[in-house]
Amino acid sequence: GQSLTLEAQISATAAAGGLGGMLDISANRFAIVNQRGDSATPGEVVLTADELNKLSVDSILIGGYRNRGSGSTALNVSAQSVAVAAGVHLHAPEILLAATDSIVLNSGANIASVGSLSRSDSIFKVANVSNSSTAGALLRVSNAGQASVLRDISALTRQTGTLNIAEGAQLTSSGSILLDASKDNIFKGNISMDKGELTLSSSLVTLGDMAGNGGLILSEATLNQLHADKLNLNSYSTIAIAGALNLHLK
Repeated sequence: GQSLTLEAQISATAAAGGLGGMLDISANRFAIVNQRGDSATPGEVVLTADELNKLSVDSILIGGYRNRGSGSTALNVSAQSVAVAAGVHLHAPEILLAATDSIVLNSGANIASVGSLSRSDSIFKVANVSNSSTAGALLRVSNAGQASVLRDISALTRQTGTLNIAEGAQLTSSGSILLDASKDNIFKGNISMDKGELTLSSSLVTLGDMAGNGGLILSEATLNQLHADKLNLNSYSTIAIAGALNLHLK
């Protein structure tokens, strides 16, 4: 794959009460690895975890670029895919991954929001650079409050937009975590939140212990392992409850 080297020193953290710097990295396909030389698919732009973790910015977006407006932020998605390799640990006050087709966190990958973040974007209006669709996947781990994702529902066909969090992968935050996929939201990893707000979105949401046909499937055990102060479940079509649920809520 191709390689992007980030050796410059960037210092763009916020002053008290201010909005800190953000770094947007745009390309067609990304692989985030531990070190150069790790395997990557041809055509992927390779980023290393160490270089990303050394950046002194409040917010990092991989997979597109942002245009901040008065009431919302346009999220222009350029990447077809973003893959985080096994064992990669990423940390910043806020990390976003965006893709039109797929985002994959392999086993052992960890994304954590670390550091103070007083302000952030609250509404993302998604637009794909390569076509007129707004389909895709978005992962956001932030020490700020939760954000909303706006997609044009009339243009969603459930053909693209998969978020795959593998078993053994982990997301950590005391602020907010957002996992949004216009097709399938496959979640088998771990979420570490003792407080904060968690939002899970997909083309279809099924609650209960049964096999489903794509979308997001949350078993009773999975729901009871989530320790966020607030849980938001959003479906781009239907929320189905498959049988009785015994939920342990705060």
